Amino acid sequence: MLEEITPAADMDRDDVLAETVRKLCAPTLCEAACHHVSRDQPMPSLEALAEVVELLRAVLFPGFFGPSDVSGRTMPFYTGSALDRVVKLLAEQVNRGYCFVCAKDNRQPCADCGARSQAVALEFVKRLPVVRELLSSDVQAAFDGDPAAKSPGETIFCYPSIKALTNHRIAHQLHHLGVDIIPRIIAEMAHSDTGIDIHPGAHIG
Repeated sequence: MLEEITPAADMDRDDVLAETVRKLCAPTLCEAACHHVSRDQPMPSLEALAEVVELLRAVLFPGFFGPSDVSGRTMPFYTGSALDRVVKLLAEQVNRGYCFVCAKDNRQPCADCGARSQAVALEFVKRLPVVRELLSSDVQAAFDGDPAAKSPGETIFCYPSIKALTNHRIAHQLHHLGVDIIPRIIAEMAHSDTGIDIHPGAHIG
């Protein structure tokens, strides 16, 4: 049954908004639900991380994702441009992840978070050839295991399992590099999109 709302003669729009703002900003309601920017670093950005994952998907499966007209001649250009963007975005998000966990755990801030985050982003990029090899085996396994599949490319382009495994392979490498919270966010992106939940720490052969 819908709650019946009776307009009050003395109910003023500005008064209602001001009172609601006061209550929502009270420390008792903010304690568990609000994140306060600390150490000059906001929360990790879901939009930036989504861009990182989509850029990496295009790098790992060129032609299937990202520019559809990529060729052997243009692939180095597209790949280099995408990875340059990945390093920039990922280093920033890794740094935000460190600060988020440090603030929550009351840890002392590290003196070289920016340099450390940049080094992690570069080390992650160095591991992408291994990630592609693993994903190639995932694609072949999906194709071999589904009689309805017409080609391995179909599994890359269409199958939720490959999308989830791509996110997992990315998140898993970041997890092993000691990155805070970012691997879990990337894993949950795939979980939300596909219903497939894989913890970043899980080892999948």
